[in-house]
Amino acid sequence: KRTMASSSSSSARQTLSTNLIACLGQDDRTDLHLLGSDGSRVPAFRTILACQSSVLHRMLYGNFEESKSDVVKLGYNGDVLKALVEFCI
Repeated sequence: KRTMASSSSSSARQTLSTNLIACLGQDDRTDLHLLGSDGSRVPAFRTILACQSSVLHRMLYGNFEESKSDVVKLGYNGDVLKALVEFCI
């Protein structure tokens, strides 16, 4: 049985996710672009990717070239990278 608190919390998470996805279309709101193998640039939030994946956390905040760059080249096409970013949100 859902309580008012869990319903409210779920609604807040959904609103946050919706707002973050909307911000992906605004370059001044994102701090990273993932560069796809097809040349596409997918906007992203460094902290959110890092929070959702220990591998991405090490890549984006560790002692790697990607931690110092605003553009990170990955070996996947843009559609896959966009799905990754939206999944993490």
